Amino acid sequence: MPAEIRKRLGEFFILFIYLAIDGYGLWPISHFWSLTVGVAGFVALLFLDGGFSEYKISLYTAILLVGCVVFYFVAPPIPPPEPWRGWLQPANDPTPANGCDSAPVIPGFSIPPDAPVMVAGGVGVRLTIPGRTRLL
Repeated sequence: MPAEIRKRLGEFFILFIYLAIDGYGLWPISHFWSLTVGVAGFVALLFLDGGFSEYKISLYTAILLVGCVVFYFVAPPIPPPEPWRGWLQPANDPTPANGCDSAPVIPGFSIPPDAPVMVAGGVGVRLTIPGRTRLL
């Protein structure tokens, strides 16, 4: 196989891998940036080749840009992200309303306001004495 054909196949293979990775990773996030990076990769290969005049590079780039603009407006919109259904994550949100908010007052027994609370639904468990808990 002649060296020129090997060079062209290598460039095509590099561009194909570049666009595949760009399309897989960036397309679901931003259509605009995915197309922009694709055009930049194509133009970079034209400059790297060195066999094209500035006129041809400008012409090919303009054709590609027009095609990308048309494709951008024809492409379906990005779907909204899936809600995350994983492990609970710590946050600094205020404690939601729970059963410990309306706990009955027991004479001689007080619950400090900064006592830890474990909330599961509308039920709360508050740590009152080290090693002991009271369900409310």
